[in-house]
This record gives sequence, C-alpha cells and structure tokens, in this order.
Amino acid sequence: MSTAHPPIELRALTREEWRSLRVYQDLYQLLLTLIHDQPLPEEGAPRASDDELKSLALSQLHGPPRQLLELTFEDLIQQLLDAHWIRRVDDELSLSRSFERRVHQLLDGHDPFEVPPAKVRKPKEAPRKQETDLEYVDLFAHVSEEDDTLFTARHLERVVSALDGLTLLLSGLYELISFSDDHRFAELLEAMERALLLKREGEFVKLELHGAQIAREPRAERLKQLGVIAERMRRDLARKR
Repeated sequence: MSTAHPPIELRALTREEWRSLRVYQDLYQLLLTLIHDQPLPEEGAPRASDDELKSLALSQLHGPPRQLLELTFEDLIQQLLDAHWIRRVDDELSLSRSFERRVHQLLDGHDPFEVPPAKVRKPKEAPRKQETDLEYVDLFAHVSEEDDTLFTARHLERVVSALDGLTLLLSGLYELISFSDDHRFAELLEAMERALLLKREGEFVKLELHGAQIAREPRAERLKQLGVIAERMRRDLARKR
C-alpha cells in the first residue's frame, strides 16, 4: 500500500537540494519551478502554453540571463524533455513521474538516486592472460598522472562536457565546473578559443564545431583527442616563456 506524498513546491528547494537532484543550471531550475508550481487552471482550462511559460520566465529575469533564455528557450525545454525531468501530454508540460519521485525521496531525507542493492552474483573468473596478449594501457590512469598544470585533458574535458549542446553564461560555466581561480579560468577559455574548441560572444560561451565534434565522441576517445590538444597548449605556453 503506497503512502500519499504531500504536495511539493520546487520554489522552496535550496541550492544544495537542487544540486542533490543534479539540476545545476539556474534556467533549468526556473523552468522546472514554473512548470510545476504554476497555479492549477480552472477545470477544463488548459495549462500555460509554451509561449506563456516563456513570457512568465522572461518576466523574472534581467540582463544576460534574460537574453540567454530568449535565445535558447526551445532548446532548454527539449533538454528537460530529453533528460526525462518533464513530460508533455496533450501538449501540456508537467514534471515527469520519475523526477517527482526523486524530489519526494530528497524531501523524505533519502538519496534521490539511491538504487536498491541488487543480488550479488559471483563474478566469472577472468580468463588467464596469454603471453601473446597486447599490453593494456589504462588511458584514464595515464591522463590522471598529468602534471597539475592548467592545460590538461581533464580540464578541457570538463569544459567541453559542460557545454555539450548548450550555450551558457560565462559565470554559469565557471560555477558549473567548479573552477577555483578566476584568472586561470579565463586563461583556459582563451586557449580553448584559440584551439577552436569554443567561442565566446559577450557574456555567453558555446562550443565551436570542432569542440562539438569532440564532445560527441566516446569518453575515452574524447580524452585522447583533448590530451593531444592539451599537450600542444603546454608547448605553446613553454615557448612564450
């Protein structure tokens, strides 16, 4: 027998609670809140249309965030649908059942992504390594052993992954990847712009075609390509010094 959950108000969620739900972008948070928390229409009346939702969201923003929403509203809605955070039924948007369930789990004090433990099975014995086997190189271990410099495959990969399919405010990207130094962050973006991985337009930043192509690669291949670019950046930096 299931227990009925009390109604939820997303506008009451704290920043840390949003992060626990893995919803990091402010515009995502705003749209999810407006989609769910808007007053219920009178019986038989439709919920707010996409255009009305956009107008309502724009009315709560100013400056660059408002401009970004104006430019990317349709893309943002599609991203929310693709992430299965919302659903569209009869042309009306609402939270998906899975996202609502995670919110309830969070408010009940549980990890919203906790998965019940599966039955443990005894792993199959790995085949013995033959003498003719090629040596296995752990790419991720190799990358993690790079010197702690600014231009590393991992730094580039964090930026490329964060921008995959998105246009972000520079401040939003800075917060999203949790970079610790303003000056070094700016230096990293300048180098990535010179390498044609991304481009900045005023307060906004997005991937260039080359960066977008790398972002679509499997992670191992993505890190491999970015490792080559990072090495070139380090050599360029050494020449300047």
